[in-house]
Amino acid sequence: MTAAKDVLRYLKHSILGGPAGDLVGYCDADWASDATDRKSQSGFVFLLGDRPISWRSVKQNLVATSSVEAEYISLSSAVSEALYLKQLLVELGVASKTVVIHEDNMGVLHLAKNPGHHDRTKHFDVRLHRVRDYVSSKQIGLVHVRSQDQLADGLTKPLKGVMFAKFKKALLVGAC
Repeated sequence: MTAAKDVLRYLKHSILGGPAGDLVGYCDADWASDATDRKSQSGFVFLLGDRPISWRSVKQNLVATSSVEAEYISLSSAVSEALYLKQLLVELGVASKTVVIHEDNMGVLHLAKNPGHHDRTKHFDVRLHRVRDYVSSKQIGLVHVRSQDQLADGLTKPLKGVMFAKFKKALLVGAC
């Protein structure tokens, strides 16, 4: 772990050039996208300033019964990564702030920000309450992002043309 911290300190002071900006995330899901088993695809990306530092694209390990549930599974995973990255930055001496995660599903934002019992969410209550706890404690902030501005979209499904070019540019990916 010490070697990893040394590398990150080097990056912080050389490539990143000192303070790098806020840690922000984007998460998305493509509901029931696998035609063989109807499992959804999750994706998230975290940026420090305008530089991607962590990303993941993974097939969900259970079948979501709605797009909201699929998005919430993705959000729960993104929250775990955000908390890990936040702690890593604290260990590197970077001030800890609320990590803002961008989400394009209004239903997910409503559930995460509004405590109370929702009959249609009983089957994923543990994830729901866990995310709510971090939102209410201001460790995680959630904001709506338009679907066309969702940086994690390309981690959940193939993109074409302009959308693919925009995705590559946002993630600082060179020519493929």
